[in-house]
Amino acid sequence: MNNLKPDERIEDLQYGGLKIIQSASEYRFTTDAVLLANFVRGAKGKTVVELGAGCGVISVLISKKQRPARLVAVEIQPVMYDLLERNVKLNGLDTVSYTHLTLPTIR
Repeated sequence: MNNLKPDERIEDLQYGGLKIIQSASEYRFTTDAVLLANFVRGAKGKTVVELGAGCGVISVLISKKQRPARLVAVEIQPVMYDLLERNVKLNGLDTVSYTHLTLPTIR
């Protein structure tokens, strides 16, 4: 899978062969996201929802480390949703689903 855009690269998450696509021109995850994923406990066999998933790094890590029955990642930013979708596919995570939530215009 090499559908990288010019400003993107694939980074190794140093866990279970997981990789993540990041863009140099968009928000990039930090160590905080990895630490947060490590705080999750008791998700095995349950449904987990991540709101504001960004590129999906937390969902990807939780999926592999905690083995939930299902993980739903929700993102509202189209560019980040695109990264989320590609990162789930890159890692072959069939228990992770994702959705792009479109918010109504507030007047």
